[in-house]
Amino acid sequence: MTDPDWRRRRCGPCLLAEAERRRIAEARNPVYGTGFRAARAAAERVGVRRTLQHVRRYGSFP
Repeated sequence: MTDPDWRRRRCGPCLLAEAERRRIAEARNPVYGTGFRAARAAAERVGVRRTLQHVRRYGSFP
């Protein structure tokens, strides 16, 4: 850990997860593409916790 940039490097699994997130976000599939984008937008707007509470209570995104 003598390298000061070690924290900025991406691990193999991290790169794979990032690529998979990008693939899902760009998908045209209504469940994986549209649903993911809706969930992500809701989480960015009101936070993950409130999004999950809303989905649990009302069955839809806030």
